[in-house]
Amino acid sequence: MDYTKKLEDLITILKDKKILFSEMTKLTKGQTDSISEDGVDMLTRLISEKEGILQQIIDLDDKFKSSYDSLKTELGVDSLEKSNDLPRYLLVELKKETKEILDMIHEISEIDKVNKKMAQELKDNLASEIKKINILKQTNGAYFGKSSYQGSYFIDSKK
Repeated sequence: MDYTKKLEDLITILKDKKILFSEMTKLTKGQTDSISEDGVDMLTRLISEKEGILQQIIDLDDKFKSSYDSLKTELGVDSLEKSNDLPRYLLVELKKETKEILDMIHEISEIDKVNKKMAQELKDNLASEIKKINILKQTNGAYFGKSSYQGSYFIDSKK
């Protein structure tokens, strides 16, 4: 069995994931700009695009896990590093690609934390503005609204 080819396939999957995570990083940074500029429509579009990329990443994860587990089973090991049948340079590359992906995930997570905080502040500001508008409406209604005065009735008591 050609274990080298299988390991190269695993590395290719990781490289494909890295490309997707790179795109997700760009979209996440775009979300920051959208939140800063009150671009709700743009923010919605970016979130939708991220969901599509996330689904592709999940598909690649499933493919990677299946191939990885299959290779471990064929080699009869619980970790690929314990195998003497695999070229070390490919194992090093596999680890390198995995580390780069984990670093990207961490970066995306940090940006998402900032975005969440900014979105909460925006939400709070909007809620405050809506409250002010409602108070102004009530005040305006009190001064200029319909009067409850219906006019007077003349009652003739001399019948």
